[in-house]
Amino acid sequence: MGLDDPVIWILVAAVAMFLFGATKIPKWARSLGQARAEFNKGLKEGVDVKSEKRVQ
Repeated sequence: MGLDDPVIWILVAAVAMFLFGATKIPKWARSLGQARAEFNKGLKEGVDVKSEKRVQ
């Protein structure tokens, strides 16, 4: 019985819903998704800048 057990994750989700409410969790998920997208965009721009410096 480790963290890969689905029962544990169901219990964690139920406790999170109880503690934070059902309205906060989607907002947090949306915020995390936007942050991840910005991070990936920054990584891509960083790679583009490095490749441009090599060409010039």
